[in-house]
Amino acid sequence: MKVLFDYPAFVMQPFGGVSRVIYETARHGMLREKTECSVWAGLHQNYAIESLSNEFPGSVHGKRIVEKFAKQRLLMPLNSQLFTGYASRYQPDICHYSFFMTPRVPARTKTVITVHDLINELFPQHYSKHDKQAEYRRRALQKVDGVVCVSEHTKNDFLKLYDFDDEKVIIAYNGNSLSQIKPIPPRLKDPYFLYVGSRNGWRKNFDILCRSFSAGGFPMHYKLVCFGDKPFSEAEKSRFQQLKIEDRILSFSGNDEELAGYYSNALALVYPSRYEGFGLPPIEAMGFGCPVIASDAPPMPEIIQNNGLFFDPESCDTLTSCMKKITKNSEENNELRLGGMKRAAVFNWYKSCEKVFTFYEKLIGM
Repeated sequence: MKVLFDYPAFVMQPFGGVSRVIYETARHGMLREKTECSVWAGLHQNYAIESLSNEFPGSVHGKRIVEKFAKQRLLMPLNSQLFTGYASRYQPDICHYSFFMTPRVPARTKTVITVHDLINELFPQHYSKHDKQAEYRRRALQKVDGVVCVSEHTKNDFLKLYDFDDEKVIIAYNGNSLSQIKPIPPRLKDPYFLYVGSRNGWRKNFDILCRSFSAGGFPMHYKLVCFGDKPFSEAEKSRFQQLKIEDRILSFSGNDEELAGYYSNALALVYPSRYEGFGLPPIEAMGFGCPVIASDAPPMPEIIQNNGLFFDPESCDTLTSCMKKITKNSEENNELRLGGMKRAAVFNWYKSCEKVFTFYEKLIGM
């Protein structure tokens, strides 16, 4: 079986969840018997796929360019033309699209796409009328032969919104890419709550965490650490000043070892999202014995189960209460740590990716 993965996620993301899923799936295929995998990444800005290219130099095709030159409006059409030519020569049995742009492949090739979330369709009022993601997704789903959803909740939403054969939709949870990482101790020695990932937009609900931290009456040496996004904007700094937390909220970025260190030493990870398709940071945190405080919005209860503290994503008081509970260092915290580590072990890339490759085989009649 020959499997091809395309380029859009690697053009759009220097790093991130969507490109990570394709990276892990492709790497699994390159190690799998009786399977030939190729990634055509084109001109891109992604670090993970560059490392895969170093590991499997004959199976990854593309070149990472400096981020400031990675203009999507220029790279997407160029890569599309080059990819179509490569796919015609390669003649894959399966093409797994990394995003919803679906460049052309040979007529014989079965196509698959991963649905990470459906937020644009479910909450259109929070997106610009010029946002095209829902339209891209609708067009793509008219073409593909199979769909991978990252949670039961995402699959249920998908089948409500789209007329698609249930037999051609599977659930493959994301794995924990940090499970084998050795943590580097963080630079910060004060106690801290941790937030990981993008802070931007209605979905991420970051402001409720800032308000809860401000209102919590925590000792002045307690900090709120944000890891992995851009440095704070001027608008964010102004908001922190309004909340009187400007000296207690910090931004860091770094590699996986540094992120693992922040997970390992945090009071708790706080995950206030109003909606996610899966939500990787809670799994990563639990894998390092870090308690998780998460919103009770789907699919968090499905993913975390009873191994975290949950709050109403519209209620500052319920989040503040959970944060205060964690600071008491009670026996319940130890139960959360142990239960979380056990739950995190369920999410491994080998099991998830093997399910996807078995799905490929079913689609082509192997």
